[in-house]
Amino acid sequence: MQSMEEMEESMRKGKLDLAVVFPQKFQESMVHSGKAAVQLLSNSSDPNRGSISVTYASAIIAGFQQEQADLIQIPFRIETENRMIYNPLMKSSYMFVPGIMGLVLMIICTIMTSVSIVREKERGTMEVLLASPLKQGTMIFA
Repeated sequence: MQSMEEMEESMRKGKLDLAVVFPQKFQESMVHSGKAAVQLLSNSSDPNRGSISVTYASAIIAGFQQEQADLIQIPFRIETENRMIYNPLMKSSYMFVPGIMGLVLMIICTIMTSVSIVREKERGTMEVLLASPLKQGTMIFA
């Protein structure tokens, strides 16, 4: 990608999880001063995925530095700056709360269905329902 706007659009659409941003004159600063900086922009709407992608990218950069240190005599260092986008505080409650609400609704529906079937059995109307031409799956679904 060539622009920050394209990167932000791709992250918003969920097509991109991590972007590596190289500053202008990256190679020149690495050759002349022995230091260079890289920015890692991570989509942290899912905190686990965001932190894992940053960790992998940092490990790849560190591995590259180690390989180059073995090959050349002039040491250099690439510094990484991590920036989390869309959830910078890495709060996982944004995902847990809706999930727990869905789970509670599913449990309540299951319990209410079970209570209704037991009540029908206790009142004796279950035999009438079983004698009807309805299939058991249709009866339970209703």
